[in-house]
Amino acid sequence: MKYIIKQIFYTFLFTTCLSAQWSTDSSSPQFLGSGVQPQIASTSDGGTYITWITDGSYHVYIQRMDELGVAQFGDAGLLVSDNDNASWIAVYHLNIAIDENDNAIISTVDQRTGNWEVYAWKVSPEGLMLWGEDGITITNSSTSNMSPRLTILEDNSLIITCSHNDGEILFQHVSSEGDLLWGDGIIKQDDTRNLVSPQSIVDENGDIVFQWLRQSSGWPIYSEIFVQKYDLNGEPLWAEPILIVGPTSFPMGNWSQQLLSAPDGGSFISWTEMSGNVQTAIVESITDEGSTLWNGGMELSANSNNFRMSPMLVISDDSYEMMAVWREANGSQSQRGIFAQRVDSTGNRLWGENGVAVVDMNGSYDYLDVSVSEFDDEIIVTYLEQSSNMNGDVFSKRLDSLGNGTWEDGTVVITSSNDPKSDLKAEKGSNCLFISWSENGSIFAHCLRDDGSLGPPEIPSVDCDSGYVEIDGLCFYEDDLAVLQNMIDNSYESGIDLGCEEGDAYCGSPNPYMDDPDSWFWKTIDGEEYNFADGDSIVEPLELGVQEWVDGRLTSIMCGAYIYCQLSGPIPSIINELTEIDQFRFEGNYFSDYIPETICELNIDYEDDLSFDISWNLLCPPYPTCIEENIGEQDISDCEQVSTIDGTIPNPFELDNAYPNPFNPMTRLGYYLPKESFVEITIYDMLGNSISHLVNEKQTFGHRSVDWSAKNDQGQPVSAGVYLYRIQAGDFIQTKKMILLK
Repeated sequence: MKYIIKQIFYTFLFTTCLSAQWSTDSSSPQFLGSGVQPQIASTSDGGTYITWITDGSYHVYIQRMDELGVAQFGDAGLLVSDNDNASWIAVYHLNIAIDENDNAIISTVDQRTGNWEVYAWKVSPEGLMLWGEDGITITNSSTSNMSPRLTILEDNSLIITCSHNDGEILFQHVSSEGDLLWGDGIIKQDDTRNLVSPQSIVDENGDIVFQWLRQSSGWPIYSEIFVQKYDLNGEPLWAEPILIVGPTSFPMGNWSQQLLSAPDGGSFISWTEMSGNVQTAIVESITDEGSTLWNGGMELSANSNNFRMSPMLVISDDSYEMMAVWREANGSQSQRGIFAQRVDSTGNRLWGENGVAVVDMNGSYDYLDVSVSEFDDEIIVTYLEQSSNMNGDVFSKRLDSLGNGTWEDGTVVITSSNDPKSDLKAEKGSNCLFISWSENGSIFAHCLRDDGSLGPPEIPSVDCDSGYVEIDGLCFYEDDLAVLQNMIDNSYESGIDLGCEEGDAYCGSPNPYMDDPDSWFWKTIDGEEYNFADGDSIVEPLELGVQEWVDGRLTSIMCGAYIYCQLSGPIPSIINELTEIDQFRFEGNYFSDYIPETICELNIDYEDDLSFDISWNLLCPPYPTCIEENIGEQDISDCEQVSTIDGTIPNPFELDNAYPNPFNPMTRLGYYLPKESFVEITIYDMLGNSISHLVNEKQTFGHRSVDWSAKNDQGQPVSAGVYLYRIQAGDFIQTKKMILLK
């Protein structure tokens, strides 16, 4: 019931707050703050981080937007760094990436020491500076460090590369705690050439591939591209760097190279190469062992009459084929457009020899800012179209696997102000494409949905089978959740004193840390890991301990073995609902009272300590026969007992509250019998008329339950309203209320 209410609340929130979220109007994008050069990184929960630098002072800001477009760090973002920075070129040093816990990692340079040194910050989803207000120092060399780039590894550590000391390059490995793992870093230098523009990727095997340029001094500049693979300890896996191309000329220095991981463990490299006055977009495929497959690279287009510049690559999730987008101009540069190509594993061009036009060649506009994003087997190309006076707007176009446009209107209008814009960036999120840019000194953003419309993402609904409930796009068996909820409710209601010190965020029953978004209590759902902690100050069933679910059923739960759930109160009598459970570990908690006999109905090997363990609790004898040999140590100092001719038995009789209550169409009535008794359970309406006789028989001692499906003794449904349920067992009589909703 709690989760149903929660889902209704989220639906209400979604439908009543859209006006404050991602805009549906191209003329009214989302304002983020003042600055230039936005960088985007999407989060696992459907939101995004956007970071930028203020114009002039080059201070660093960040904003986190949730899935619906609500700003999480105030109206103007969170200040990351206000350290000195004295050059416009600082805008090219900013980078952002997201680790597995949705923390944002930001790297840049500043001049707090008088020299350009590299620094990094880690910002939590709540806006906490996890590496301190000043970040961590990556370089401390008293020389100029340029163009840092960062890559996140699977263990949440990161690789940072930068140009170092005028002609050298540096590689550094940083732990998730912010420690420099490679000492002063791996520094490469060349006695006769300058090494510049290093970058890195993580390949499919978890190793690191570095790329850099070696350039001649003087003019004209001739360049070579090198790559080399390292392990996480900083040891080279390829004995020597691999030469990809060169010596050759690259237009505009070294701004056009890209390194991309391939699904087979290899990688792709793209660049723009000059031969005379011709500029050519080229891509090369590299194997896991460091061999080149396309003999120095293949041209993405055979149209040698045109300039083909700045290729950008993505990989299809479906076919693993590579797709590329580039800017194109005719020989006189009086006509400009944007083109795309698809390449198979053997280097064949699939979209014609010259590719397909994303934007036809024309003499009216230029396209300096272009971005490409992969969506399954298709791509979305986002670009800034500028006129000669630098006014312009942002547009997007989607191409299918054959290179054809998929949106009915062809090109989608992202902005319509026709004001000067720059610094366009686009990043694929889980439910939309996030697009950001700078305009008139401000940072703006839009969310572009799958169908080419703007606005909050349309989260696909999940149809769960009867008896299951949808939570965060997954289906869970309601009765399994009810057992967990019962444990949590019993803990809150027990009022147990754990001796918590004031302000201790990790002490309580249940343990409040399980509700913390930084909690490590991950849940495995059909083989994938999820963290449901939301920080709302209430521990919920999917935040409880370490769990495994298969096909919507709970198969394993551990709140013991160094997993401190701190649960208290009785074990619920409905424990037998966990029919698919094969691991039940709750050692070292504070469970008290008597263990229900229904625990014997679980499909567990009670003699296997790794499968079943409830030792070191406060559980009272007598114990169910199925586990009395495996009960382990228990603290029974607070157990109340009465003496009878039959020995020691628990006291007293008990009638539980109906669950759920209110209900529709079924509720469960639990009760406890301390001894064998003749039991009658009857349902009455508010006038005192008997409606249904649920139990009328002798029963042995233990926890029991009976369901009522809101029908009378004749099997007819009863009307909504308040009903009474009454138990009589020997001399014990008790009546409670419940509410039927329709």
